[in-house]
Amino acid sequence: MNVNNILKFDKKDCYGCTACEAVCPTGAITFKSDEEGFYYPSLDENVCTQCGACIKVCNIESENLKATLNEEPKSVYAVWSKDRESVLRSTSGGAAYHLSRRFVENGGVVYGVAWIEHLVAAHVRVDTVDEIERLRGSKYVQSKLSGVFNQIKNDLKQGKTVLCIGTPCQVGGLRSIVKGRLRENLYTIDLVCHGTPSIKMFQAYIKSLEKKENSSIISFKCRGKKPTGWRAYEEVVYSNGKKTTLVSGRQSYFKGFYSATFSKSRCYNCLYSTRQRSGDVTLSDFWGSEKSDRRLYKERKYGYNFLACNSDKGKLLLESVMKEMVILESSYEIAVKGDVRFRESDAYPAVRDVIYKELDNIGYEGIAHKYLSSTEGKLKSMIPECIINLVREIQCRFL
Repeated sequence: MNVNNILKFDKKDCYGCTACEAVCPTGAITFKSDEEGFYYPSLDENVCTQCGACIKVCNIESENLKATLNEEPKSVYAVWSKDRESVLRSTSGGAAYHLSRRFVENGGVVYGVAWIEHLVAAHVRVDTVDEIERLRGSKYVQSKLSGVFNQIKNDLKQGKTVLCIGTPCQVGGLRSIVKGRLRENLYTIDLVCHGTPSIKMFQAYIKSLEKKENSSIISFKCRGKKPTGWRAYEEVVYSNGKKTTLVSGRQSYFKGFYSATFSKSRCYNCLYSTRQRSGDVTLSDFWGSEKSDRRLYKERKYGYNFLACNSDKGKLLLESVMKEMVILESSYEIAVKGDVRFRESDAYPAVRDVIYKELDNIGYEGIAHKYLSSTEGKLKSMIPECIINLVREIQCRFL
């Protein structure tokens, strides 16, 4: 029998963008987490009518994906908030926060990722300035997106102006289902993505921290900052009042993230790892840019964003925050050289599948000890953070 639905595709090729769910006229498609903890489409074949609507928007099809990409950006910038406190509260330079805040102040609605109950990352709808704070900061885990695309379409149908922030595949999936006049009021920001671990792996890590402290976690920040330097800090607040701030690169979960060991299968062959972007604006860290512009040396200590305007809408978004941001024009070639995700995906680690298979059997602590610890890592953890910061600053100035 000819399959004219999402079962036509191999699950491992799926980006998990939820476009198929949003266009299904019978509600036959829902998103559920699989044995690894990643969100994938589930099909009720008793309800499916084989209409093929899901295939027409699925970005596994390369032609569908290409249609969601803009031309290469002609203007890119290093940007950061003029408010130092705002920079310190943000992952990079505060661009996403200020763009979202201004969008809401102008009467728009913003969709971005927040922590919800039990530290689950999910796309949420915010339409007040106070709520924008929920979206601040990186969440290094696949976000729950089911049902959100139709919520966005409903807002657009009601004449609202919508800004959606997400990974390139999420933004691409949204663009694949919002067409015609509805797209006129849709603005998008794609984040340069390093791959996404599963909610199951992240929750296992959280539970291991809670077990060690014998207290539940009430606040978790993947990439916090200290005034002493722009490094990635894991900041955790427990219900017993204890607060911990540790270099996230030394923590097992972040080792798994930065090495792409925890990523979704599709992330290792991601067609969104390209110079062409799906969002009207692209945001990221701007790695290596201080080597070409000495004005950025000082700001490197606190953090700043790479920002690319990929469309006329992107230029309008940037213009809306010019009074709040410092904006230095730069070169796209610098960004492409500094971040491999503009060029290609990460290689598939040999232990990736083994780790997910063994998680249920030996637990997160077993995974961390067996696959994510090393003598070199233990030695590095003994070096004071202030020394590492100083060495990096010296290296940066002579490279």
